[in-house]
Amino acid sequence: MFLLAAIGDISRFPSAKQLVGYTGLGARVHDSGQTHRGGGLTKEGRRDLQCAKDREVARQPPSRAARRRLTLRFKGTDLARKA
Repeated sequence: MFLLAAIGDISRFPSAKQLVGYTGLGARVHDSGQTHRGGGLTKEGRRDLQCAKDREVARQPPSRAARRRLTLRFKGTDLARKA
C-alpha cells in the first residue's frame, strides 16, 4: 500500500521506463560494444521507496535454494548448525 500511496496517480507517467526511473527500482545496466551486463538496483530515485522495498524483502523467508547455498557455504562451521 505504501508504494501505491507514494507513487500516486500512475497515469502521470507516460511510460513504464519513467515510472521505474522515478521509483529508483530499476536494474543497473552496463553496455559496451557487444557486451551487455546487468547489475543491482540503481541508487537513483526516491530513497523512501527503496527503504520500503528493503523492508519488504527482509520480511520474506529465504528460499529453499538460498538456504541450500548458505548451508553449503558454511558447512562444518557453527553457523551451519544454527541455520
